[in-house]
Amino acid sequence: MSISKIEKYYNKKAVKQKDWREKSPIFKFLDKLKWYSISNVFTKTGKVLDAGGGEGRWSIKLAKHGHNISLVDISQGLLSIAEKNIKEKNLTKKINIFRADIRKLPFPSNYFDYILCEGDVLCITPQIQNTLKELRRVLKKNGIIYATFVSYYHALFFQLKKGINDFEKFQKTKIINVGSLNFHTYKKDDLERLFTLSKFHIAKISGEIYFTSFLYGENQFKELKNEKISKKLLHLEKDMSKQDEIASFAGHLIVVAKR
Repeated sequence: MSISKIEKYYNKKAVKQKDWREKSPIFKFLDKLKWYSISNVFTKTGKVLDAGGGEGRWSIKLAKHGHNISLVDISQGLLSIAEKNIKEKNLTKKINIFRADIRKLPFPSNYFDYILCEGDVLCITPQIQNTLKELRRVLKKNGIIYATFVSYYHALFFQLKKGINDFEKFQKTKIINVGSLNFHTYKKDDLERLFTLSKFHIAKISGEIYFTSFLYGENQFKELKNEKISKKLLHLEKDMSKQDEIASFAGHLIVVAKR
């Protein structure tokens, strides 16, 4: 899949991105869950590369906690939203925006303390092995990369529900279609191999989003507006994320690795 196709998709999506995320109870809930995972890794303040950071929601969160951020994305549409959001939060001194391809970054080597690749950005990036090597280049020694990926086994279940033809096709390609984009899915051993070949030292591969992905329809989404229900589900999701032996069955896999 070409970078130009990815850029076109997200430029179009940017028109409704902010309203969509702010109004959706499911995405508000997922943002709480994701921040729980991110904040447990980005514990010391430093220079952060938010790779494929889109409209800047994680850049803003991290900047509020003292980090200095370089937000990189290929979509000018999303970066325009990010620029507006950052100005509204008075964080222009903490966050710098760059329109760039993460396969060829405009930064010197050994520059960042942390790299964040949230939203499964590496699942749609062409030449993932070369991309990981480029990310490693700009990361300091002992710096940390945090990256999320669509889980193969979780996606396999949903493909089976669609029918045997979709199921068999997915088994061969390991690719799911979201909108007009193709997302590669990964098993734990796939990720171990990719990161090891790129000379990262994996600290942990954990799962994220187990039960929430099984909520369907507006009525169930609206239930998440109930604070009591939301807290219970959030507690359950956090507990499941600590169970490494079942990580492969989560909706997403999180790789935390060091240079």
